[in-house]
Amino acid sequence: MHTKEYGTENIQASTVDIATNSETQAFSCTDADTSDGSFDLEYMGHSVTIPSASTASEVETLIESLDSIGDVTVTFATDEVCDATPGERNVQIRFDSELGDLPIIALSATLAGVALTPAEELTKGRTQAVVGRLPYHKIITEERDASVPWFVRVSAFNTVGYGVANPTIP
Repeated sequence: MHTKEYGTENIQASTVDIATNSETQAFSCTDADTSDGSFDLEYMGHSVTIPSASTASEVETLIESLDSIGDVTVTFATDEVCDATPGERNVQIRFDSELGDLPIIALSATLAGVALTPAEELTKGRTQAVVGRLPYHKIITEERDASVPWFVRVSAFNTVGYGVANPTIP
């Protein structure tokens, strides 16, 4: 079961999946002086600034604050997201609520001295819906604030198969 917190509610995804692999992406961040460095992480049109001295739980909270991402697990071996010595893909992000093959996150240094390697896919996300288990519609009856963006992920397949997923940005 996949859910996303929306205010005080948990919204249930309307799908059941088998043979699902969560996607994991990784990158490395080096900053000789982690006291004032930072970098931007962008995913599907939404971005967040991450301080170089952030812990894994702080990075996880910042990434989950993006409207385009649900639950993630962030791990790295050091105490801070950016280490003073270069490392091999020391930061790993596992997407726990987004299913399938996902777009690669984009990274950019916001201050000189922060060195980033481009993110790469360590584990390709995979999902296969179980046909006939749930209704294939959802009627939203709750009133929502029109100023809050909505994100919907739709997929379809038939006996021939399905095509390559294309992200849309609101």
